[in-house]
Amino acid sequence: MNQTRFMHFRNFPNGYTVDCHGGATVAIQQDPTTQGRVVAAVARCGRDDLFNKKIGRAIAEQRLKAWMEGNPGALKYVTVVEVTEGTTSKAAVYASLKEEMYEKHGLE
Repeated sequence: MNQTRFMHFRNFPNGYTVDCHGGATVAIQQDPTTQGRVVAAVARCGRDDLFNKKIGRAIAEQRLKAWMEGNPGALKYVTVVEVTEGTTSKAAVYASLKEEMYEKHGLE
């Protein structure tokens, strides 16, 4: 089984201080069906909720596991990302989700 890696998107409302509310955690694994792709599952924290890394990791990892097991309900939380040569999986996922996290979900 592939190792699950995590990354976090946090809100920086003034550019340098982290807001304790909102954010997202992403669970990342190699795509088991295709070399050069990773699967990323997202757990978003509401704007009024305190960010909790442990809870976010658990939710994102469970969504990733559900998708790997073929659960169609998990599809709305999962993104499959191509990883080009010379790029890390986290950099590829960040580039893919950056617009969604910071523009659509209001993170700054």
